[in-house]
Amino acid sequence: MSRGQLHIGWSQIEITPPKKTLLQGQFHARLADTAISPLTATALAVETRALDDSLEQAIFLSCDLVAEGFKSDLLAKLAGRCRGFDINKLTINATHTHNAPPVQSGMYEEPKDDPDFTTPDAYRGFLVDRLADVMESAWEDRQPGKPVDWDVRLLDAHGRRYHFTRIRCLQIRWQAVQDVHDKGRIGQQWGDSDLRG
Repeated sequence: MSRGQLHIGWSQIEITPPKKTLLQGQFHARLADTAISPLTATALAVETRALDDSLEQAIFLSCDLVAEGFKSDLLAKLAGRCRGFDINKLTINATHTHNAPPVQSGMYEEPKDDPDFTTPDAYRGFLVDRLADVMESAWEDRQPGKPVDWDVRLLDAHGRRYHFTRIRCLQIRWQAVQDVHDKGRIGQQWGDSDLRG
């Protein structure tokens, strides 16, 4: 384990396509022309420093997508960005929503001659630009911080049946001991939350 001062940066960006698009996650094509809620990507950059030396570092990137299919494009886009970051320390995860665009063509039949349609390849280009921006923002915004206290417990899942009026699947209590980000997202207390119908 590296000893030194912990530095933390955090950033979030919307990755909802600007025009209508296909949705991935079913065997048949689904076309969405509006969004009920935004798709987002969140980057958390952490680094341990001793004086001016970087001892250890990582960026965790979470995306509201079905799966990752853009890493090589993202790594190419990151060239010359995130100064001092070792791209081998990047971890990408997808939330596996079945309501996000595909990032590769050929999965579904695409509408022809529709100027308002975002192709999977066009979306991947848009996505990679946004992801590079959010990673760079988190990396450049690193501030001195302290370790946080995590407490995650599985409470009551009712045998995985959907009881939306009573379900409390997961309690996360997150107490940051120092407010790292001026937007107030790190450094807040998160407690119990009920899902009520």
